[in-house]
Amino acid sequence: MNCKLLFIAFFNLSVSHAWAESTLDARLLLRHGRFIENVDASSNLIRVDVTQKKQVGENWDGSIGFKQELEAIYTTQPDQYSRDIKKEDTYNFWLKETWLRYEGQIFSVTAGYQTVVWGEAFGTAYADLVNPKDYRELGLDTLSETRISIPLVNFQWIWGDSSLQILYLPQAEHHLLPLRGSRYSLLPDNFKVERSSADFGRNDIGLKGSFRWGTADISLFALQAADRFPVYTVSHVASEIRLRPQFKNLTSLGATLTADLSDLLLRAEVIYNLDREMQKGGAFYEETLKTNELIYVLGADIVQIKDWEVGLQYSEFRLQEKENYLFRSDVETSASLRLARSWDSDISFELLYNQHFDKNSHWISPS
Repeated sequence: MNCKLLFIAFFNLSVSHAWAESTLDARLLLRHGRFIENVDASSNLIRVDVTQKKQVGENWDGSIGFKQELEAIYTTQPDQYSRDIKKEDTYNFWLKETWLRYEGQIFSVTAGYQTVVWGEAFGTAYADLVNPKDYRELGLDTLSETRISIPLVNFQWIWGDSSLQILYLPQAEHHLLPLRGSRYSLLPDNFKVERSSADFGRNDIGLKGSFRWGTADISLFALQAADRFPVYTVSHVASEIRLRPQFKNLTSLGATLTADLSDLLLRAEVIYNLDREMQKGGAFYEETLKTNELIYVLGADIVQIKDWEVGLQYSEFRLQEKENYLFRSDVETSASLRLARSWDSDISFELLYNQHFDKNSHWISPS
Protein backbone atom coordinates (compact mmCIF):
# COMPACT_ATOMS: atom_id res chain seq x y z
CA MET A 1 0.00 0.00 0.00
CA ASN A 2 1.32 3.44 -0.87
CA CYS A 3 0.66 5.47 2.28
CA LYS A 4 1.57 9.15 2.09
CA LEU A 5 1.97 11.04 5.31
CA LEU A 6 -0.21 14.12 5.66
CA PHE A 7 1.15 15.37 8.95
CA ILE A 8 2.89 14.11 12.03
CA ALA A 9 3.15 15.63 15.52
CA PHE A 10 5.61 14.81 18.32
CA PHE A 11 5.76 15.47 22.02
CA ASN A 12 9.13 14.51 23.44
CA LEU A 13 9.91 14.88 27.15
CA SER A 14 13.44 14.05 28.33
CA VAL A 15 14.69 13.95 31.92
CA SER A 16 18.33 13.42 32.88
CA HIS A 17 19.92 13.28 36.32
CA ALA A 18 23.55 12.68 37.27
CA TRP A 19 25.08 11.56 40.53
CA ALA A 20 28.76 11.24 41.38
CA GLU A 21 29.13 7.86 39.65
CA SER A 22 25.73 7.28 38.04
CA THR A 23 23.42 8.84 35.43
CA LEU A 24 19.74 8.26 34.70
CA ASP A 25 18.09 9.23 31.39
CA ALA A 26 14.34 8.86 30.85
CA ARG A 27 12.33 9.90 27.80
CA LEU A 28 8.65 9.90 26.92
CA LEU A 29 7.58 10.23 23.27
CA LEU A 30 4.00 10.75 22.10
CA ARG A 31 3.55 10.70 18.32
CA HIS A 32 0.46 11.21 16.18
CA GLY A 33 0.31 10.83 12.40
CA ARG A 34 -2.39 10.86 9.72
CA PHE A 35 -2.30 9.80 6.10
CA ILE A 36 -3.47 11.36 2.86
CA GLU A 37 -5.46 8.58 1.24
CA ASN A 38 -7.66 7.90 4.28
CA VAL A 39 -8.19 10.54 6.97
CA ASP A 40 -9.40 7.82 9.35
CA ALA A 41 -6.09 5.98 9.11
CA SER A 42 -3.90 7.33 11.90
CA SER A 43 -1.05 6.27 14.15
CA ASN A 44 -0.71 7.04 17.86
CA LEU A 45 2.59 5.82 19.29
CA ILE A 46 3.61 5.95 22.95
CA ARG A 47 7.27 5.22 23.71
CA VAL A 48 9.11 5.09 27.05
CA ASP A 49 12.90 4.94 26.97
CA VAL A 50 14.94 4.55 30.21
CA THR A 51 18.71 4.04 30.62
CA GLN A 52 20.81 4.10 33.81
CA LYS A 53 24.61 3.97 33.72
CA LYS A 54 26.88 3.48 36.72
CA GLN A 55 30.63 3.52 37.27
CA VAL A 56 31.80 0.48 39.25
CA GLY A 57 35.37 0.92 40.39
CA GLU A 58 38.19 2.47 38.38
CA ASN A 59 37.97 0.29 35.25
CA TRP A 60 34.41 -1.03 35.23
CA ASP A 61 31.06 0.50 34.34
CA GLY A 62 27.64 -0.84 33.39
CA SER A 63 24.31 0.15 31.91
CA ILE A 64 20.72 -1.06 32.24
CA GLY A 65 18.07 0.17 29.82
CA PHE A 66 14.84 -0.69 28.07
CA LYS A 67 12.50 0.69 25.43
CA GLN A 68 8.75 0.09 25.57
CA GLU A 69 6.31 0.99 22.78
CA LEU A 70 2.56 0.88 22.39
CA GLU A 71 0.60 1.57 19.19
CA ALA A 72 -2.37 3.04 21.06
CA ILE A 73 -4.66 3.32 18.04
CA TYR A 74 -5.24 -0.46 18.19
CA THR A 75 -7.47 -0.22 21.26
CA THR A 76 -9.53 2.70 19.97
CA GLN A 77 -9.82 1.83 16.26
CA PRO A 78 -9.08 -1.92 15.84
CA ASP A 79 -10.85 -1.93 12.46
CA GLN A 80 -7.71 -0.32 10.99
CA TYR A 81 -5.96 -3.68 11.36
CA SER A 82 -6.62 -6.90 9.48
CA ARG A 83 -6.94 -10.31 11.10
CA ASP A 84 -3.21 -10.87 10.47
CA ILE A 85 -2.25 -8.17 12.98
CA LYS A 86 -2.50 -9.44 16.53
CA LYS A 87 -2.86 -7.21 19.53
CA GLU A 88 0.61 -8.18 20.76
CA ASP A 89 2.07 -6.94 17.46
CA THR A 90 1.27 -3.39 18.56
CA TYR A 91 3.24 -3.74 21.81
CA ASN A 92 7.04 -4.00 22.08
CA PHE A 93 9.50 -4.33 24.95
CA TRP A 94 13.23 -4.38 24.22
CA LEU A 95 16.33 -4.39 26.34
CA LYS A 96 18.44 -1.42 25.29
CA GLU A 97 22.05 -0.67 26.21
CA THR A 98 22.20 -3.31 28.95
CA TRP A 99 25.87 -4.22 29.28
CA LEU A 100 28.99 -4.49 31.45
CA ARG A 101 32.29 -2.94 30.32
CA TYR A 102 35.93 -3.15 31.31
CA GLU A 103 38.11 -0.26 30.09
CA GLY A 104 41.89 -0.11 30.36
CA GLN A 105 44.38 2.34 28.88
CA ILE A 106 44.19 1.13 25.24
CA PHE A 107 41.81 -1.86 25.51
CA SER A 108 38.12 -2.21 26.38
CA VAL A 109 35.60 -5.04 26.20
CA THR A 110 31.82 -4.65 26.46
CA ALA A 111 29.38 -7.57 26.76
CA GLY A 112 25.58 -7.41 26.63
CA TYR A 113 22.81 -5.75 24.62
CA GLN A 114 24.44 -2.97 22.59
CA THR A 115 24.09 -0.68 19.60
CA VAL A 116 27.14 -0.47 17.33
CA VAL A 117 27.07 2.24 14.65
CA TRP A 118 29.17 1.91 11.51
CA GLY A 119 29.02 4.33 8.59
CA GLU A 120 28.76 8.04 7.86
CA ALA A 121 25.57 8.34 5.78
CA PHE A 122 22.38 10.00 7.06
CA GLY A 123 18.78 8.98 6.59
CA THR A 124 19.36 5.39 5.44
CA ALA A 125 21.48 2.53 6.76
CA TYR A 126 24.19 1.54 4.28
CA ALA A 127 27.37 0.64 6.19
CA ASP A 128 25.33 0.53 9.42
CA LEU A 129 25.20 -3.27 9.22
CA VAL A 130 25.55 -4.61 12.76
CA ASN A 131 22.21 -3.93 14.43
CA PRO A 132 18.90 -4.95 12.87
CA LYS A 133 16.36 -2.19 12.27
CA ASP A 134 12.64 -1.78 12.90
CA TYR A 135 11.25 -1.03 9.42
CA ARG A 136 7.60 -1.71 10.23
CA GLU A 137 6.73 1.97 9.68
CA LEU A 138 9.10 2.49 6.74
CA GLY A 139 10.82 5.66 7.83
CA LEU A 140 8.55 7.53 10.25
CA ASP A 141 11.23 7.09 12.94
CA THR A 142 14.77 8.44 12.85
CA LEU A 143 17.52 5.96 12.02
CA SER A 144 18.79 6.00 15.62
CA GLU A 145 15.34 5.01 16.90
CA THR A 146 14.97 2.12 14.45
CA ARG A 147 18.15 0.37 15.65
CA ILE A 148 17.45 -2.66 17.84
CA SER A 149 20.02 -3.49 20.53
CA ILE A 150 21.34 -7.05 20.27
CA PRO A 151 23.58 -9.24 22.47
CA LEU A 152 27.22 -9.12 21.42
CA VAL A 153 30.78 -8.85 22.74
CA ASN A 154 32.66 -5.75 21.61
CA PHE A 155 36.49 -5.70 21.82
CA GLN A 156 38.25 -2.40 21.09
CA TRP A 157 41.85 -1.21 20.96
CA ILE A 158 42.68 2.50 20.52
CA TRP A 159 46.16 3.87 19.74
CA GLY A 160 46.17 7.64 19.17
CA ASP A 161 44.25 8.26 15.91
CA SER A 162 43.92 4.54 15.07
CA SER A 163 41.60 1.87 16.42
CA LEU A 164 40.66 -1.78 15.95
CA GLN A 165 37.26 -3.29 16.77
CA ILE A 166 36.28 -6.98 16.86
CA LEU A 167 32.65 -8.03 17.36
CA TYR A 168 31.33 -11.44 18.32
CA LEU A 169 27.60 -12.04 17.73
CA PRO A 170 26.29 -15.27 19.31
CA GLN A 171 22.92 -15.13 17.57
CA ALA A 172 21.51 -13.79 14.32
CA GLU A 173 18.59 -11.41 14.44
CA HIS A 174 16.74 -9.77 11.58
CA HIS A 175 15.03 -6.57 10.53
CA LEU A 176 11.41 -6.18 11.58
CA LEU A 177 9.40 -5.77 8.36
CA PRO A 178 5.76 -4.68 7.89
CA LEU A 179 3.29 -7.52 8.49
CA ARG A 180 0.56 -8.35 6.01
CA GLY A 181 -2.47 -6.31 6.91
CA SER A 182 -0.50 -3.38 8.29
CA ARG A 183 -0.67 0.00 6.59
CA TYR A 184 2.90 -0.35 5.28
CA SER A 185 2.74 -3.92 4.02
CA LEU A 186 4.63 -4.52 0.76
CA LEU A 187 2.90 -7.83 0.03
CA PRO A 188 -0.35 -8.53 -1.85
CA ASP A 189 -3.31 -9.77 0.20
CA ASN A 190 -2.87 -13.38 -0.95
CA PHE A 191 0.66 -13.58 0.54
CA LYS A 192 1.09 -14.89 4.07
CA VAL A 193 4.48 -14.71 5.83
CA GLU A 194 5.20 -17.12 8.66
CA ARG A 195 6.65 -15.70 11.85
CA SER A 196 10.42 -15.89 12.28
CA SER A 197 12.66 -15.82 15.36
CA ALA A 198 16.32 -15.34 16.21
CA ASP A 199 18.80 -18.00 15.12
CA PHE A 200 20.74 -19.03 18.23
CA GLY A 201 24.05 -20.87 18.32
CA ARG A 202 25.78 -18.87 15.57
CA ASN A 203 29.32 -17.50 15.60
CA ASP A 204 29.11 -14.29 13.56
CA ILE A 205 32.13 -11.99 13.47
CA GLY A 206 32.67 -8.31 12.65
CA LEU A 207 35.98 -6.49 12.18
CA LYS A 208 36.64 -2.77 11.76
CA GLY A 209 39.87 -0.78 11.58
CA SER A 210 40.01 3.04 11.58
CA PHE A 211 42.84 5.53 11.09
CA ARG A 212 43.40 9.19 10.29
CA TRP A 213 45.22 10.35 7.15
CA GLY A 214 45.69 14.11 6.94
CA THR A 215 42.24 15.66 7.33
CA ALA A 216 40.48 12.39 6.45
CA ASP A 217 39.13 9.69 8.76
CA ILE A 218 39.10 6.29 7.03
CA SER A 219 37.54 3.00 8.17
CA LEU A 220 37.74 -0.48 6.66
CA PHE A 221 35.32 -3.17 7.84
CA ALA A 222 34.10 -6.71 7.27
CA LEU A 223 31.06 -8.53 8.67
CA GLN A 224 30.31 -12.24 8.38
CA ALA A 225 26.75 -12.70 9.63
CA ALA A 226 23.23 -13.68 8.69
CA ASP A 227 21.58 -11.38 6.17
CA ARG A 228 19.19 -9.06 8.01
CA PHE A 229 16.73 -9.35 5.09
CA PRO A 230 15.16 -12.76 4.35
CA VAL A 231 14.63 -14.89 1.31
CA TYR A 232 11.59 -17.17 1.31
CA THR A 233 10.68 -20.74 0.65
CA VAL A 234 7.31 -20.68 -1.09
CA SER A 235 4.33 -23.00 -0.76
CA HIS A 236 0.83 -22.72 -2.25
CA VAL A 237 -2.33 -23.47 -0.28
CA ALA A 238 -5.49 -22.90 -2.33
CA SER A 239 -5.27 -19.28 -3.53
CA GLU A 240 -2.83 -18.28 -0.79
CA ILE A 241 0.95 -18.04 -1.20
CA ARG A 242 2.80 -18.84 2.03
CA LEU A 243 6.33 -17.59 2.61
CA ARG A 244 8.74 -19.05 5.16
CA PRO A 245 11.63 -16.62 5.84
CA GLN A 246 15.22 -17.80 5.80
CA PHE A 247 18.24 -15.67 6.68
CA LYS A 248 21.25 -16.74 4.63
CA ASN A 249 24.91 -16.19 5.44
CA LEU A 250 26.28 -12.95 4.03
CA THR A 251 29.81 -11.53 3.84
CA SER A 252 29.98 -7.72 3.65
CA LEU A 253 33.15 -5.72 2.95
CA GLY A 254 33.33 -1.96 2.99
CA ALA A 255 35.06 1.34 3.61
CA THR A 256 33.99 4.77 4.84
CA LEU A 257 35.67 8.16 4.56
CA THR A 258 35.06 11.62 5.99
CA ALA A 259 37.21 14.64 5.11
CA ASP A 260 36.91 17.94 7.00
CA LEU A 261 37.57 20.83 4.60
CA SER A 262 36.89 23.85 6.81
CA ASP A 263 33.19 24.66 6.17
CA LEU A 264 32.64 21.54 4.05
CA LEU A 265 32.51 17.96 5.30
CA LEU A 266 32.80 15.29 2.59
CA ARG A 267 31.47 11.76 3.21
CA ALA A 268 31.75 8.54 1.22
CA GLU A 269 30.87 4.87 1.73
CA VAL A 270 31.42 1.75 -0.35
CA ILE A 271 29.85 -1.61 0.60
CA TYR A 272 30.29 -4.86 -1.32
CA ASN A 273 28.02 -7.81 -0.42
CA LEU A 274 29.34 -11.14 -1.73
CA ASP A 275 26.89 -13.72 -3.13
CA ARG A 276 23.82 -12.12 -1.57
CA GLU A 277 20.82 -14.39 -2.07
CA MET A 278 17.85 -12.55 -3.60
CA GLN A 279 14.25 -13.58 -4.29
CA LYS A 280 13.41 -13.73 -7.98
CA GLY A 281 10.08 -12.58 -9.39
CA GLY A 282 8.04 -14.54 -11.88
CA ALA A 283 4.83 -16.50 -11.63
CA PHE A 284 5.44 -18.41 -8.37
CA TYR A 285 8.33 -16.55 -6.62
CA GLU A 286 9.98 -19.88 -5.78
CA GLU A 287 13.49 -19.23 -7.11
CA THR A 288 16.37 -17.40 -5.47
CA LEU A 289 19.61 -16.20 -7.03
CA LYS A 290 23.02 -15.41 -5.57
CA THR A 291 24.47 -12.16 -6.84
CA ASN A 292 27.13 -9.68 -5.76
CA GLU A 293 25.85 -6.28 -4.65
CA LEU A 294 27.71 -2.95 -4.81
CA ILE A 295 26.51 0.09 -2.85
CA TYR A 296 28.21 3.48 -2.87
CA VAL A 297 27.32 6.75 -1.17
CA LEU A 298 28.66 10.26 -1.81
CA GLY A 299 27.69 13.20 0.39
CA ALA A 300 28.65 16.68 1.52
CA ASP A 301 27.65 18.69 4.59
CA ILE A 302 27.86 22.47 4.37
CA VAL A 303 28.50 23.35 8.00
CA GLN A 304 26.81 26.75 8.15
CA ILE A 305 24.60 28.73 5.78
CA LYS A 306 23.15 31.54 7.87
CA ASP A 307 23.05 29.29 10.96
CA TRP A 308 21.65 26.34 9.00
CA GLU A 309 23.40 23.02 8.39
CA VAL A 310 22.78 21.63 4.90
CA GLY A 311 23.55 18.07 3.83
CA LEU A 312 23.34 16.55 0.34
CA GLN A 313 23.73 12.86 -0.45
CA TYR A 314 23.55 10.53 -3.44
CA SER A 315 23.64 6.73 -3.30
CA GLU A 316 23.40 3.87 -5.77
CA PHE A 317 22.71 0.12 -5.44
CA ARG A 318 23.80 -2.33 -8.13
CA LEU A 319 23.14 -6.07 -8.37
CA GLN A 320 25.59 -7.88 -10.64
CA GLU A 321 23.03 -10.32 -12.08
CA LYS A 322 20.35 -8.48 -14.05
CA GLU A 323 17.12 -10.36 -13.24
CA ASN A 324 13.50 -9.74 -12.36
CA TYR A 325 13.69 -9.56 -8.55
CA LEU A 326 10.64 -9.69 -6.30
CA PHE A 327 11.40 -6.67 -4.09
CA ARG A 328 14.27 -5.00 -5.91
CA SER A 329 15.42 -3.61 -9.21
CA ASP A 330 18.95 -4.50 -10.28
CA VAL A 331 19.83 -0.76 -10.21
CA GLU A 332 18.39 1.70 -7.67
CA THR A 333 19.38 5.22 -6.65
CA SER A 334 18.53 7.60 -3.82
CA ALA A 335 18.94 11.35 -3.34
CA SER A 336 18.74 12.92 0.13
CA LEU A 337 18.58 16.41 1.62
CA ARG A 338 19.05 17.32 5.28
CA LEU A 339 18.39 20.75 6.87
CA ALA A 340 19.08 21.37 10.55
CA ARG A 341 19.31 24.28 12.96
CA SER A 342 19.57 24.78 16.71
CA TRP A 343 18.66 27.79 18.82
CA ASP A 344 20.05 28.94 22.17
CA SER A 345 16.86 27.95 23.97
CA ASP A 346 17.55 24.22 23.35
CA ILE A 347 15.08 24.15 20.45
CA SER A 348 16.22 22.25 17.38
CA PHE A 349 14.77 21.66 13.93
CA GLU A 350 15.69 18.94 11.44
CA LEU A 351 14.22 18.13 8.03
CA LEU A 352 15.25 14.99 6.18
CA TYR A 353 13.99 14.28 2.66
CA ASN A 354 14.77 11.07 0.76
CA GLN A 355 13.75 10.34 -2.82
CA HIS A 356 14.20 6.79 -4.13
CA PHE A 357 14.34 5.81 -7.80
CA ASP A 358 14.71 2.57 -9.73
CA LYS A 359 16.38 2.19 -13.13
CA ASN A 360 13.17 3.15 -14.99
CA SER A 361 12.92 6.51 -13.24
CA HIS A 362 12.81 9.64 -15.40
CA TRP A 363 14.29 11.72 -12.57
CA ILE A 364 17.71 10.16 -12.11
CA SER A 365 19.33 7.95 -14.74
CA PRO A 366 22.17 5.92 -13.20
CA SER A 367 25.37 5.70 -15.21
